[in-house]
Amino acid sequence: MNGDTLMYKLPRQTSVERRGVFKPVQKLLGLKGFIVSSFLKDEIYRFNESNLEPAIFHGKSEPVLIVKEKYLLSASDFLVGLRKRKISKAIFSRIKEVKCSISPIDAYADLCKLYPDAFVYLISSPMFGTWIGASPEALLLVENGEGSTVSLAGTKKRDDHSPWGDKEKEEQQIVTTYLTEKLNKLDFLNSVKVKEREELIAGPVKHLATEFTFNVPLGKELEIADILHPTPAVSGWPQQEAMNLISDHEDHERRLYSGIVGLIEKDSTNLFVNLRCGELREKSAILHVGGGFTVDSIPEEEWEETELKSETLTNVLQNT
Repeated sequence: MNGDTLMYKLPRQTSVERRGVFKPVQKLLGLKGFIVSSFLKDEIYRFNESNLEPAIFHGKSEPVLIVKEKYLLSASDFLVGLRKRKISKAIFSRIKEVKCSISPIDAYADLCKLYPDAFVYLISSPMFGTWIGASPEALLLVENGEGSTVSLAGTKKRDDHSPWGDKEKEEQQIVTTYLTEKLNKLDFLNSVKVKEREELIAGPVKHLATEFTFNVPLGKELEIADILHPTPAVSGWPQQEAMNLISDHEDHERRLYSGIVGLIEKDSTNLFVNLRCGELREKSAILHVGGGFTVDSIPEEEWEETELKSETLTNVLQNT
């Protein structure tokens, strides 16, 4: 009997490989070990270690793909809905299929080398297929009671040195305001501090980022993560209205994209938002990419942003 595949690398650390199988669970609270969830947290899996030999399982479902012309039409409708419902920000995502000329193991190894500051992983199970990713966005990091999270939003090319536009600043500020309000409402947290906004480079793109730090009581880690996710960086604001808009306009299932992925251990927590990710097939990859829409968004520019974000995996999978 074969087991599932789990390989991961925390930022600035060495790669780890575990043997065992993923098991579905009902909720995040109380979990230990490696976990991964869907965007809506209606699917949550925990990795149970064993001595089974790891294997790769390819998914067979047909992805809902969208060409540029249809995307521009759908994005325009999405933007109309955002303005009509007076939503400040909402994330509109799409699926892109690319050819894959490299094995999953080799792709994972290359991602580890190219993105030392990202959380890189490769997971495979008959329950969800084979997923790979290199996420720049920490949802919750805790080390010996010292916790942090980050407000990450706004995107432009890595070599673009022009000033950040008002649209990107507003998009990122919405996430910052959300995290500030959520963290300050948790009465068991103290010493919440907010650092100055800065740029964060993530492969071919860069983002605006604001880091939060705080003290975390033992056993409260997953409660915090569950409350924070999904942040406006992957859903929008107001949150429920944005998620209703997403449900009305996205024709595909996000599945594990923009969910939670990472590790909970005795003295440390390393949970990330599952971005720059995709599902690997036998000869292709199904990439999930999204863009943050505000009232000032231009669909053509949002398309270009998703193309930029897809390069994180495309350049590796096509060995370019």
